[in-house]
Amino acid sequence: MDTAIFITTRIGSTRLENKAMLRIGGETTTEILIHRMKKVGLPIFLVTPTTDEDKRLIGMIAKRNKVKHFMGDNTNIIQRHYQCALKNKIDFIINIDGDDILACPEVVENLYGVADHCLPDCIYTKGLPLGLNVMGYKRSAIERIYFNNDTGWGSQIIHSCDPKIINYDGFGDFRLTLDYDEDLQVISRIIEAREDANLVDICNYIEKENLNDINSFRSKEYWTRFQERMNT
Repeated sequence: MDTAIFITTRIGSTRLENKAMLRIGGETTTEILIHRMKKVGLPIFLVTPTTDEDKRLIGMIAKRNKVKHFMGDNTNIIQRHYQCALKNKIDFIINIDGDDILACPEVVENLYGVADHCLPDCIYTKGLPLGLNVMGYKRSAIERIYFNNDTGWGSQIIHSCDPKIINYDGFGDFRLTLDYDEDLQVISRIIEAREDANLVDICNYIEKENLNDINSFRSKEYWTRFQERMNT
């Protein structure tokens, strides 16, 4: 099964401007995520819309870090993934959202190992802090899904097939996705303490330093906005 990691990202962002290009310790957030995902040992694609900024800025990051850059449908992320997988003969996609800077290689490796063994149409992790869960799916499973929205598209894939679920428990209800300045503060603190931190290290450090107090209040706003965009 030919498998690749798709880092779904873009330059255009509204709540936290140009968050794909923000720097922590001299590196962009996108590069930090690339370095973490390289530990898995699978091909990596930066999958973006076809804007001039994405071509120039994300293309520059891809070239500098020796990963591939694919630009596809501007609004339909599922279609963009299908286009990239079809062109590059990828059978199975492991999606990592570009906002999830601290996605953990060991979680991706576990998902890949289970998927390679049982060959599900879709597989995802559940129970990890927001920003650390990952999902994977076959190219064939998304071929006929049409959902022209960049919010909630993962749920569309899950609901279109019989998914395999990998449950994690006991890792805390933390915000580790990058949407607000407070999220950047938390992620920066973790990376500056130890950029290669694994899942246990990350959660222990959050609890030790009380980092959840910085951005937990943003969760209600995040999910309210998520639901509003799903309804548009």
